[in-house]
Amino acid sequence: MLWPETTTRDTDGVMVIGGVRVDTLAADYGTPLYIYDEQTLRERASRVCNAFRAAYADSRVVYAAKAFGSPAVIQIFRDEGIGLDVVSAGELRAGLIAGMPTELMTFHGNNKSREELDMAVQANVGRIIVYNENEIRRLDEIARAHSGTPK
Repeated sequence: MLWPETTTRDTDGVMVIGGVRVDTLAADYGTPLYIYDEQTLRERASRVCNAFRAAYADSRVVYAAKAFGSPAVIQIFRDEGIGLDVVSAGELRAGLIAGMPTELMTFHGNNKSREELDMAVQANVGRIIVYNENEIRRLDEIARAHSGTPK
């Protein structure tokens, strides 16, 4: 379906999403306006998770924070059992603000700074994806500084 699950038209023919007329949203918040429907996000997240778990029992579905790193949206996906893929300190912060369990986070990115790696180690991010030997060395140094031994 192209439109959110809750999309209807009222008796005036105005589109309604999540029980709210879009012209009211535009008047209140201005345009352009991105509208996210919580019910749609939850239902589609559930369908994706169920499909992967049916095919691969040990799979993990993750949401890429770069798509829209709103803590409110991340909380919805967290509630639906979806992890979070981050590529920056800002995205990691959004996940932490949203209460995403850090063991369900992965930190990607081929240009992570020492500060970002340090933040990820301090937060106990579940997986840090390394891209080269220099990054492995930096991560090893940071992990040793925090715990005495690499994690």
